[in-house]
Amino acid sequence: MTRQQFQILVVVNQLLGFAVLVAQALTDHLLPPELHDFLGLDRSVLEDDPAVTRFGDLTDLLSTALVIVHVVSSVGLCLGRRWGRTLFAFRLLVEVVLVAFYPFYVTTAWTAVCSYAFGISEGMVLGLVYFSHLRRLFAPRRDA
Repeated sequence: MTRQQFQILVVVNQLLGFAVLVAQALTDHLLPPELHDFLGLDRSVLEDDPAVTRFGDLTDLLSTALVIVHVVSSVGLCLGRRWGRTLFAFRLLVEVVLVAFYPFYVTTAWTAVCSYAFGISEGMVLGLVYFSHLRRLFAPRRDA
């Protein structure tokens, strides 16, 4: 794989990440009414509980921060910067740990398809930057 092909993969990964958010926003209303009530899309039975509200606010803030970190790390990867590779791996690790703390969520098929493609492309990028010849792009440069 060439550097240009890798950069295209990183851009595709970024676009798939945004596609997940868009698919979720556009298709949540297509879920049956029972799931709307279950997921709290229309209302929340726990909205009066301050602890639940604070946790929800924290996860929303963290999710937004992770999207920003994903964009920044993608730029670093495209530029061949070592910090981009480290930031990409760190963000992925944080997201994997945080999944255990997110509330139960039901998605439509479109959101699931975008999520699966996004996950596959993330794994491809991670594998390429650490375990292929492309890892040399991120090696420290020696000026002699």
